[in-house]
Amino acid sequence: MDIATIIGLVIGVSMIAGSMVVSGSSPLTFWDPSAMVIVLGGSLMSLLVAFPMERAGQLVPLIIRTARRPGAEDPAIMIPILVALARKARREGLLALEAEMGNVEFGFLRRGLRLVVDGADPESLRDILTSEISLMRERHKATRSMFEFLGRMSPAWGLICTLIGLVMMLGNIQKSPESLGGNMAIALMGTFYGVLLSNLVFQPMANKLHLQSEAEVLTHTLMLEGIMSIQHGENPSMVEEKLKVFLAPSFRSAVPSVSPYAEL
Repeated sequence: MDIATIIGLVIGVSMIAGSMVVSGSSPLTFWDPSAMVIVLGGSLMSLLVAFPMERAGQLVPLIIRTARRPGAEDPAIMIPILVALARKARREGLLALEAEMGNVEFGFLRRGLRLVVDGADPESLRDILTSEISLMRERHKATRSMFEFLGRMSPAWGLICTLIGLVMMLGNIQKSPESLGGNMAIALMGTFYGVLLSNLVFQPMANKLHLQSEAEVLTHTLMLEGIMSIQHGENPSMVEEKLKVFLAPSFRSAVPSVSPYAEL
């Protein structure tokens, strides 16, 4: 699990609350349910207007995903698997890979190997797998756009809340002077909540999803090159060196030397 998201949110809120306490104010002073309902509720309603229901329904799972490290397809794990498959194919032929299909848990790799075993020509193989990677990136981009949209909407709804508070304050300033403080609080808290949600929650989560997407694209590109090398019958040692290029130099020495699939 990537707990950086949780740590960032907890420490960020704690620092804001702590600064309030240090300044002599209670954090509860900055809590206004009416302003929060307007800003958060308005942002979510804008999301429903802008996106179809089936996509908007993915919001909560996406929030959970930002706290999850997508390590199932770690490039450092994929390299020994691809090297072992290259060794088997070089030793026993490409058709021998068919017996290993059940051991390969990664769908993209399994589909690529299936195309190799079925005799796809190199150009068609690369085109199919490259298209799959490109479409995956576009799906991720479309999904991530919800957080980017909320990051833009929350400050706007904070401004709407501020305007509502100012109108209420000015409208009642003579009739009910005692309501001046409450209406002013709603006005100021709306702007505060809008900026806070945008800069501490929505925009950072969108960036986290972008980084996760790029990491997944990198791993799939690594698998693509490994599959192409297997099809070409390249030396397993050369395959390993070629795939290590996808890793930062400081991580290359940490690549496992043995495939997780012992039978390979």
